Amino acid sequence: MELSVRIGVGSSIRYLTKQHGLVTSMLRGDSYRPETLLDDLGRVPDIEALSIKGIHLYSFNQVIDTIDWQRRIAGDIPA
Repeated sequence: MELSVRIGVGSSIRYLTKQHGLVTSMLRGDSYRPETLLDDLGRVPDIEALSIKGIHLYSFNQVIDTIDWQRRIAGDIPA
């Protein structure tokens, strides 16, 4: 938590602490899969109406893993 505030993601962490279902599922060992959200957004017929300018990724110092994940979901490298 302290690291998250120092690196500027404190508000995101505070939000997560209020999401009891998400945190509970993560504690059970379920993993969050952001590609599910991306897939859902990709199916929105009028995506422009949402005014999404971009997506911010937090790597939490797992830069290589994050890049590999990005490439996998983009189809650049096999899963």
